[in-house]
Amino acid sequence: MFIFQIQNHISNNIYLAGIRCSLDKLASHNPHWRYQMASAQVCPESEVHLMTFDVTHCNTTEEFLSCDVPNTPHALVLIKAAQKELLSSLVTHFNCSILCVDEVNFQMRELIETVVKNNRYLSAIATRHKTIVFPVEQAMLTRTECTILGYLGQGRSGVDISKALFRSEKTISTHKRSIMRKLKVTNDLELRKYIQGYESKRGLYN
Repeated sequence: MFIFQIQNHISNNIYLAGIRCSLDKLASHNPHWRYQMASAQVCPESEVHLMTFDVTHCNTTEEFLSCDVPNTPHALVLIKAAQKELLSSLVTHFNCSILCVDEVNFQMRELIETVVKNNRYLSAIATRHKTIVFPVEQAMLTRTECTILGYLGQGRSGVDISKALFRSEKTISTHKRSIMRKLKVTNDLELRKYIQGYESKRGLYN
């Protein structure tokens, strides 16, 4: 019998009950599969398949970092869809798995099968925050320009991008002008058409 070990860091009883309910349902349909959930003191990190964290109280990346969440697919963070800036930052710049507590059709089996294979799990709402990834060699763009171009492809404003990347609006504007010059586009409409054309040809969402 396979025992799925979970190290729990969630104190919110509602979220914890929801996780347990999904696990119990999965176990009831799979007689050769069981799970064990314990605290960090009882279940050391070296022996776990999944670590669960509640970051629904965090508003910034700094607050998230203070939670000491390991940057690994085996660390699952629970977050609200309303935490848009933090959610976008976690999806783009971190490697932890993400489950939005607002999900309607969540499948625990999919989560477990994903992390057991050492792959990152993103629930449906989190997936919609994935940034288009442009290769660095595309028109000789820098890595920062690729990241900004991805945000622009999402329709994000300069203000949003500056907050997400912790850069000034002036810096973002400078990078945007550099991107447009390298891509040989002269206005926002041409830039959007370029992004849409690149999406259709290459399929850029991971």
